Amino acid sequence: HPGNISANINLDGMNVYGYTNDVVLIGYGRNTITDLVEKHAKNTGRVVVPDPNPELGLFYRSDHFNMAKIGIPAIFPIPGSDFVGKDEAYSALIDSVSSANYHTVNDEINEYWDLSGAVKDTRLFYKVGVDILNAYDLQRWYPGDEFEATRLKSLNTEL
Repeated sequence: HPGNISANINLDGMNVYGYTNDVVLIGYGRNTITDLVEKHAKNTGRVVVPDPNPELGLFYRSDHFNMAKIGIPAIFPIPGSDFVGKDEAYSALIDSVSSANYHTVNDEINEYWDLSGAVKDTRLFYKVGVDILNAYDLQRWYPGDEFEATRLKSLNTEL
């Protein structure tokens, strides 16, 4: 029953190009999961940034969306772009490598992969998940979010 599920963190893809100072959160500011991500990112000196391209509608186009539609607070983290110890040329190179290979037969391990970013992000979202699991209250949509009413209805529905 959706009212028994606290949250959904959609780890659809990880940062395979190195550690970043930032993490991008699709769904930033829509629900209380954002607060937990902010807290744990800040504790490690990182910043959380909202979707840089909301016009692409990524919140509505990924696996977590089916959870959101039934009221479950959901987020979709994607890799940041402020690589530690790298310049803007590196970010541009990674963007072009990713764009050229994404969802093609060439989308495989290559010489640019550095899994330190995936490790840092996994640790961040593990801590967020632990907080969610240990919280007395379920996660919630912020007032006025388009999924709030569905969530409230599911919380008031008996099994």
